Amino acid sequence: MLPSSWYQFCLRLPLEVRIIGVVLFLQVLTLVSVLHYLSPVGLTDRACCDDVFTTATDHNNLDLLSAECLRTEFQSVCTTDCVNNLDFHSCLPSVVLPDSLPPDINVFRDPCCYSRQELLSLIVVSPPPPPQLIERLKLLCIARDGPKKPRRSRRGGWKEHINVLPYHCHHLPVSAPAAHSAPVGGHTGDHPPLSTPAAHSAPVGGHTGDHPPLTTPVVSDSPPVTVSPDSCIFPFAVLSPGQLFNDSVFQSDPLLSMQDSHCSPSTTSSVILTHDKFKMCLFNSQSACKDGKPEVISDFIVEHDLDVMLITETWLHAVGHEPIMKKLTPPGYMLASFPRPSRGGGIAAVYKDVLHPQLKFSQLLPFSHDTFEFVEIVLTVPGHSVTFGCLYRPPPSTENKLTASMFFSEFDSLLDHYSLLPHKLILLGDLNFHFDEPDRHDTKRICSSLHNHNLQQLVTSPTHCLGHTLDWLITHDSDNFITHLDVSSVLPSDHFAVLFSLDISSSMRKKRSATTRNIKNVDRQAFSSEATTLLSEPCPSSSDLASHYHSTLHHLLDKHAPATTRTFPDRPSAPWFHPEIANAKRQRRRAERRWRSSGLTVHKQIFQAHRTKVSNMISSAKTEHSRNRILNATSSKELFSTMNDLLGSSKDSPLPTTFTDQELPSVFSSFFSTKIDNLRKKLDATPSQPTLSDPSFSGTPLSSFNPVSQQEVDKIIKSMSLKTCELDPIPASLYSDCLPHLLPFITDIINISLQTGTVPDIFKTALVRPLLKKHNLDPNDLKNFRPVSNLSFLSKLLEKVVLTQLNLHLSTNDLLQPFQSAYRQHHSTETALLHILNDLLLSTDSGNISLLTLLDLSSAFDTIDHSILLNRLQNTFGIHGSALSWFTSYLTDRFQSVLVKNHQSNPVHLSCGVPQGSVLGPVLFTLYTSPLSHVIRNHNINHHFYADDTQMHDNDKPDNVQALLSRTADCYNDVKDWMTHNKLQLNDDKTEAMLVGTRQKIAQLPTSLSLQLDNTSIPISDSVKNLGVILDSTLSLQKFISSTAQSCYFHLRRISSIRKCLSIEATLKLVTSLVLSRIDYCNSLLVCLPDSSIKVLQRVQNNAARLILLKKKSDHISPLLNQLHWLPVSQRIQYKVLSLCYKSVNNSAPAYLSNVLHIYTPSRSLRSASDPLCLRIPRTKLATVGPRAFSVSGPSSWNKLPLSLRQKPSPSAFQAGLKTFLFPH
Repeated sequence: MLPSSWYQFCLRLPLEVRIIGVVLFLQVLTLVSVLHYLSPVGLTDRACCDDVFTTATDHNNLDLLSAECLRTEFQSVCTTDCVNNLDFHSCLPSVVLPDSLPPDINVFRDPCCYSRQELLSLIVVSPPPPPQLIERLKLLCIARDGPKKPRRSRRGGWKEHINVLPYHCHHLPVSAPAAHSAPVGGHTGDHPPLSTPAAHSAPVGGHTGDHPPLTTPVVSDSPPVTVSPDSCIFPFAVLSPGQLFNDSVFQSDPLLSMQDSHCSPSTTSSVILTHDKFKMCLFNSQSACKDGKPEVISDFIVEHDLDVMLITETWLHAVGHEPIMKKLTPPGYMLASFPRPSRGGGIAAVYKDVLHPQLKFSQLLPFSHDTFEFVEIVLTVPGHSVTFGCLYRPPPSTENKLTASMFFSEFDSLLDHYSLLPHKLILLGDLNFHFDEPDRHDTKRICSSLHNHNLQQLVTSPTHCLGHTLDWLITHDSDNFITHLDVSSVLPSDHFAVLFSLDISSSMRKKRSATTRNIKNVDRQAFSSEATTLLSEPCPSSSDLASHYHSTLHHLLDKHAPATTRTFPDRPSAPWFHPEIANAKRQRRRAERRWRSSGLTVHKQIFQAHRTKVSNMISSAKTEHSRNRILNATSSKELFSTMNDLLGSSKDSPLPTTFTDQELPSVFSSFFSTKIDNLRKKLDATPSQPTLSDPSFSGTPLSSFNPVSQQEVDKIIKSMSLKTCELDPIPASLYSDCLPHLLPFITDIINISLQTGTVPDIFKTALVRPLLKKHNLDPNDLKNFRPVSNLSFLSKLLEKVVLTQLNLHLSTNDLLQPFQSAYRQHHSTETALLHILNDLLLSTDSGNISLLTLLDLSSAFDTIDHSILLNRLQNTFGIHGSALSWFTSYLTDRFQSVLVKNHQSNPVHLSCGVPQGSVLGPVLFTLYTSPLSHVIRNHNINHHFYADDTQMHDNDKPDNVQALLSRTADCYNDVKDWMTHNKLQLNDDKTEAMLVGTRQKIAQLPTSLSLQLDNTSIPISDSVKNLGVILDSTLSLQKFISSTAQSCYFHLRRISSIRKCLSIEATLKLVTSLVLSRIDYCNSLLVCLPDSSIKVLQRVQNNAARLILLKKKSDHISPLLNQLHWLPVSQRIQYKVLSLCYKSVNNSAPAYLSNVLHIYTPSRSLRSASDPLCLRIPRTKLATVGPRAFSVSGPSSWNKLPLSLRQKPSPSAFQAGLKTFLFPH
């Protein structure tokens, strides 16, 4: 031992200095180790040889090993005298070949150099050479089942199947009786634990760089090999493939002869992990959210080719940690997370996606449990059914108030629950009990419980950095199907990863079939020329012409870009991986083996430094790769697609997991059609009488559609987004390039359809995709999905042409309802809400109580009656002749098929409804419900529509609140009766009502008020959500502001998680679309609110600016906002209100907003009369209510603007000058 002062002095040195200085010290330790284990002959020289052979055989692409190579390696680590005394040729084997000798091998030649192919035939050596040389050659050159063509690894290098023996195998008599094999990682006495199956080799199942992976040999019938014990002077041995499974190999070595009662003596495959076994891992991550840790865990999964990895203490949240979950999930894998509701804890499973149909997850137990977290995983494979119970027990503390006795009570219930399980059971997780200290009371108690249920704990090696065994693996005594057990410390955590494999077949890599067309190589000119020639053939009708157009283009597409289907394995990809990472991993493995061999603290610190280096390199490589992807994005679509990929957001809607992909289309199709049929039957069976007849049309009817020119069609196409679906004959990119040549034929199809009043049958088919209504709904409940139709591009183009002429007819005859804001120019949800809030604020300012009622419809678009719609189009909106025939043809004989993951259901005939996702469908719905306005107006109740959302509001004195409720109930009953008569289903359960007034007026009202209807009652709510805005009873909008801030911070956290991958420009674009858009949504409703309310949103904007520019909290915010050209939140509100005022004054806003603003006309001659754009400001009573109304706040802010600014000729010029005016100076 070194003097303590000198030892302490060395420990105080920096780590790099200690690494350099300890090299010579390690050589001395190596000599002592060899003296302890091996023959004393040639001690010094052979100690040097051990390091030399390790270095020599770790070289990349080492196919040949010569004497000169050995001499070079020895000179790098040994003294000159040591090198000169060695006979390098004698270190290489002379060969005694087996009975079947390949004729091309010379047995007696100088064995300085043997090729890989020649070494495949070597079995034993004589005279006995250093056996470790042969073993190292076998590691590099000898395949498990004979010669096999090496294949390129996923991350570079050549991958082969190699026979491997455990470390420290020496003095191996083959005639000794069989003994039990110890699992890797077990140890007794003073020997260090074994963490890897072979010295100087990759971790079990792992493979990086150019070294081949280590696998378990396959049992064969090869004859045993006689090895002289005296020749085994190095800690390696060479056996035939058949002898590798002979238990006698392990008996004479003290490290490998340990008895493990948990492993079957009939199999020794528990020592080495095989590639055809089911590989699993248990790991306590101690927060997988830490920077750099998810990338390392993901790389560990791929490196070891794990089928399932169970992670405890993930610290993941269900919402907000999607980017971390994405980093944790390698390509070809899926993640199931079960977070703790509070801080910390959590369990997650990362598994191969091919296992998804075979795994079932559940957290339900027939008893309550508070002392541990639990997830049940049932794996069902052919011939096997295994139940995994993954649990995490937090240590008892004063904070969680848990005790060990509480856990034992619940744990016994868990064991009782699984005691009668018919199939195999594995309980695993971090129990926080020291299995390595069997004398402790808690350890005795839990082991006794396991023993009573015939269960045993298999992990004997330390799984914690302090030397304790905290992570347990529990199974039945009779279930001998765990064939390997290993502990790895390469992951960054205080806990070690527990690797094990099951004696069941591993999941095969999923093969993916892809049908593609090489559109890029299509000759556009030749394609267009052939299309022009073939489409020139005359067709008698539009249907024939459309079908001819479709079939011709499809035929040409098959000719120029034939579809090819390829099937290939869906392997994980790692484009970020580079050779430097592979080299760093090799160094990490060497450092780990050295630490495991010596057990010295300094070696542990060296290993930890290498581990940190690898983690940082992996994280940096992935970050750099992501940054390059974002920088190379050529469009906003590509940028957001890359961002969603990094954030773990899927563009696909979640689908039910209770059905297969092949079953889903038929299941959805049946559900959608059955749902509509049941609604129609219910509506048909309900008696109803129309309260009012539909108004009659008076004006110029629309008898026919005018033909369109190619220029008009081209203009409409440019105004649309050119998107195609599976119904189109050619993709969008080819459409765009060939459009000049196809435009005449497209125009002919449209004009023939307009003139004949028929819609081609090929345009009446829709592909329906089920979309989840809200992201937080259960995808396994089919009622949470809505059908969205996809139509062909030409079908949407034809509808767009018809809609243009229909809107012209409706506006010319003033047939549109003034309070319908959906699908109309200059109208939006904000203008609708601004009008409603203006009425409510003025009513509150006058001292009245208002009742706001929000109506909800069920499947509104799908239950429209075609005959009622056509009759209304004719009698109410004046559509006759061929125009009416066109709409009749458009609505009849329509079909739809459900498409899910390239699987399509059978077509279903539609007898009612209009397609969602079409161009005409929403407009036809607004025309269909237009008479509803007369029904509500008949009760003198204010109302507003936005598509199928209906808002009704009325006001009265607080003393007449019951009369107010009664009037609204009568109106509601008439509305419901009208809807039933028109085959629309009003949903009473989702209808909401709220009383609005000042805080004092609301407090004086009775608490048991409700809206009494014929068959039910609607309770009065404190707040309602209308068109995305939360309104409360006092109209303070505090809940809306809080909800907006919460949503903005959520997206800011997501963006910040990938900020290191983003440039300033990319971050600005993301923040603008995801954060500022939410701050600006309906912000005109926030005008004149106190600064204390707006401050919340201002903090959001400040944090967004600091995130973009990477500034600190202490940096002043005004220069940052100026640099980004952002107006503060209060100025943004003023900007929106003044923009609406400009549009209202210039008649480019909805009529219901223009009508509340009036030009000020003084009663006598005043100086203000010289201002022709001055608006009249109404008087109000309450300072906190009245001034917030748009009719008051708008004129007040408008009149403060310079006249030159108010007289700008266009909205764009006004907004540019307004931003300059409002910008802080």
